Amino acid sequence: MRRDEQRARGLRRKLLPLALAGSLTPSCGPAATDEGDVGAADVGVRPDACSAEPGLGALIATARPENRADGLVLYELQVRSANACDPDIGSDDQRARCAAQVGPFGGYRATDSVCAAPNEYTRIRGGTLQDLLTDSDDFEVAISLRYVAESVGANAVWLMPVFPNNDTVRLPDPCDNLGSPYASTDYFHIDPNIDADCVASGDTACRRFDAIDAVLDRAHELGLGVFLDVAFNHFGHGYRYFDTAAARPTRALGDEALGAAWDFEATFDPALLNPVVIDTEEAVQAVASADPDAARDLEGLTARCPGLSAAVLPSAFALWRVAFDDERERFNCDGPPLLAATLPAHYVAGDARPATVVGALTSAYGWRDVDFLYHRVGEGHDREAARTRDLVFRALNFWVARGVDGFRLDHATDALSGMSAETWRYVTSKVAYYAALRGQRAPIWLAEEFDRPDEMSGPSDIVTEGYLFEMLARGRPRGAAEVEAAVSRTRRFGDDARVLTALETHDELRLVTDTGLDAWTGLGFWSAGAATRSVPMLLMGQEFGESARLAFRRSHYLPARFVGTPQHRDDARALIAAYRAEIEVRRAEAGGALRGSGSRALRAPGTSAPYDGVVATLRWDDAGRVAIVLNNLYWSDAAITVAIPSDARIGVGLAACDSYRVRDLLGAGVVVPCTSASRFEAGVRMWLPAERRVIWGAVERCE
Repeated sequence: MRRDEQRARGLRRKLLPLALAGSLTPSCGPAATDEGDVGAADVGVRPDACSAEPGLGALIATARPENRADGLVLYELQVRSANACDPDIGSDDQRARCAAQVGPFGGYRATDSVCAAPNEYTRIRGGTLQDLLTDSDDFEVAISLRYVAESVGANAVWLMPVFPNNDTVRLPDPCDNLGSPYASTDYFHIDPNIDADCVASGDTACRRFDAIDAVLDRAHELGLGVFLDVAFNHFGHGYRYFDTAAARPTRALGDEALGAAWDFEATFDPALLNPVVIDTEEAVQAVASADPDAARDLEGLTARCPGLSAAVLPSAFALWRVAFDDERERFNCDGPPLLAATLPAHYVAGDARPATVVGALTSAYGWRDVDFLYHRVGEGHDREAARTRDLVFRALNFWVARGVDGFRLDHATDALSGMSAETWRYVTSKVAYYAALRGQRAPIWLAEEFDRPDEMSGPSDIVTEGYLFEMLARGRPRGAAEVEAAVSRTRRFGDDARVLTALETHDELRLVTDTGLDAWTGLGFWSAGAATRSVPMLLMGQEFGESARLAFRRSHYLPARFVGTPQHRDDARALIAAYRAEIEVRRAEAGGALRGSGSRALRAPGTSAPYDGVVATLRWDDAGRVAIVLNNLYWSDAAITVAIPSDARIGVGLAACDSYRVRDLLGAGVVVPCTSASRFEAGVRMWLPAERRVIWGAVERCE
């Protein structure tokens, strides 16, 4: 270990608890004030006279539209990995809990590849939805909903796809024993591998909602929203088509009526208010008994495909109902009723048109385990696109009716499949229409978007946009100017959408690998985004310094959770507490300036260049709260002079004739004592010792 790393680790262990308690006093640098807090040298004196200033508070005079995502802090987790374990890893208590934990359905299922060492993965016990209900706030016991809400402090949990997925066909990794969750094969049910009751029953076709409903109920009790992750520009091989009871299929509208689809009132379907998925023979018979059109459809299906078993009837019935007349003439009755084999026109063909035969389906981007759906409009295939669009709507509407609060849209727009912002505007509007009729709030939409971010900022509340790549250059550290530029781009969508300020995701490397950042420096960089008008996010494990990349295509666990592993950190709980402290401040009323729309980079008096290793920003909101935000990027002491230009001072309402102090909202006390506003223009000294990564300083008027 290098000497500077030893020093940094020693400082973290010694000083962090004091910092969180608000009692940290530097051992060198400016002396403490008579208020007993960290002081600021050379603060000047109050002027003898001051005059009225026209335009005082002009920058905070206009209220801006509220975004429903304001105030959110997301926590991303994968159910099967968050609480996965190895029975031979961890403390005695952790091993005992693991031995009692159910795993996924056993066996290596890939049909076209062979893993050289399958036991390395199959011995891992997978996590389940029930694990999220564990009544503990300790990460070593469980990554539970209670832990997320109480220990981390996030107020929304983003679940990576929880649906059945392709784990057999053309897997990209020969040791992929669970399949990618982003190769979904059924959007109306939960993967039985993550339901402990299903695993215990041994029923690999288990379709239950008890566990996900319990997760939704418990999350809402704890004040957590629940986001589901969906990928609708592609489906995994072997997609099973389901639909909801009594809902009229798109084909019933007719070609002329497709243009009226935006008229939600005229096309209102009461069956979509409380949708029930048709997934049993009894459900099919019930729909046919209640609806003459459905009865005729069932009669036509059984005439075309006599002798359908109860197991395949629900999917075959759903497919038959949405099939157009020419598709019914060539309807495939052989084998399981899978979407690609029965209605290939749902998918993109080699020429980017709807496929007519299975062999014409197109996989792209090297994603072997999926095929891309067809959404294109205006090319003579509007009916196929409308049908797929309605499939997307019905799946989302089904989950909103069950209580889901938001969705992450994987690869939201896509040139290959034809997914567009206009498609999403239709879908999100229709989902909101039915949610309102149920007395629900519309869900919040998070779009993973790199192709058309400006277009998707309309139908979305949050856009990924690319902040992560701008903030973190893999393999080299970022300077203050680069961090400042990345932070400034969080305002690029104005009042339309918020940028997701995440520094780890399931697709990326960890902060502590290949970034040049240790876990505490990573917290400081994360803090820069958290102090903006954005939606901060944590990937499970980031808060305790996890270094293992999430291997979401196979069995995987978080080594840093387990005592005795090289990844487990002695200071993990202190790191979690530091994240929690920042999240609490950001969510609190006092942290309104951090979430506000106003932002201006600060400089030393008479200079235009950023500070060396420190990012300094003036932040404010429409309610008149003002804050000075300092980010000490690396392990070095920093004493800087911060000046608020006169136009900014006047604009945020700091009157020249009044005095103000700066109080650190993170508990370090008063960091600038009562000082004239005009002296803030000339510059005040602020001190950040190496171990303090952040000051979120509320500017408060002195009485």
